[in-house]
Amino acid sequence: MGYLDLGPLKLGEILDRMFVMYRRNFLLLFSISELPFLCLLPLALVALFSGSFKIFDAQQVPTPAAVARIFELTLAAMIIVILGSLVSWLATTAAVWQLQMGGKPTIRKVYRVAWHKFGAGLLAAIIIGAALFVGYMLLFIPAIFVALEVCLTLDAIVAENVGALKAMSRSHELISGYRGRVFVACLVCYAVSTTVSYAIAIPPLMGMLFYIQSGSVPGWLIAILILAYFLAMTLPAPLLAIVLCLIYYDARVRKEGFDLQRLLDELPPATAVAGTNTAPGIAIS
Repeated sequence: MGYLDLGPLKLGEILDRMFVMYRRNFLLLFSISELPFLCLLPLALVALFSGSFKIFDAQQVPTPAAVARIFELTLAAMIIVILGSLVSWLATTAAVWQLQMGGKPTIRKVYRVAWHKFGAGLLAAIIIGAALFVGYMLLFIPAIFVALEVCLTLDAIVAENVGALKAMSRSHELISGYRGRVFVACLVCYAVSTTVSYAIAIPPLMGMLFYIQSGSVPGWLIAILILAYFLAMTLPAPLLAIVLCLIYYDARVRKEGFDLQRLLDELPPATAVAGTNTAPGIAIS
């Protein structure tokens, strides 16, 4: 039955299970989370060494055309990274959900799920992104409330095969009365992820700042920074997907008795027929 539990999980159990699941399935989850960005990494390195990003020359002021070109490349990179992050998140969520349900996910299987759920996920991401933007404009606090209300949207899309609006409604329904626990769990997960990311990214960034002061930055250092950013972005990425999936599962256990339903579903089908409980030799007329 995999990770099946009868009864709700405590906050400490959710966090402990997050680390256990990540450690036991590290290669699978890391491979899933980094695959879209791994496809982009060679392109970034080729663009770097082909001279597409020669903007660190202190002896030459960039022309308006060069600035526009850099802006176009940056915008394209941001869009690709956002779409890649969405696909990666859907695939990672599918993998974690299958693990939680006792299955054996593969990279191919979970990316097939991500492909089929991409439309609903993209629509949900656009709506949520707009709501978060408005929340940030209203002094940040409303954005936290919005984030908590919709944090289980992608989990509902993956696990329940529903559309974007229905998934957002399901997230609100499941998170109601459960926001404090979710906030603390996500805060701990964010702190761990941020610490890991900074530990990876800061050393090459400090080296780049040193070289910038000297007037130029060597290509090999920029390549190291790109690799470090790649690892900083993908290495801790599965943690939040795991904790949200566990919270989603726990919320369904608390509100819908999902664990008991799973237990009933996994029991063998009844094979008894009338008269099987009678003693041998006693006929029923």
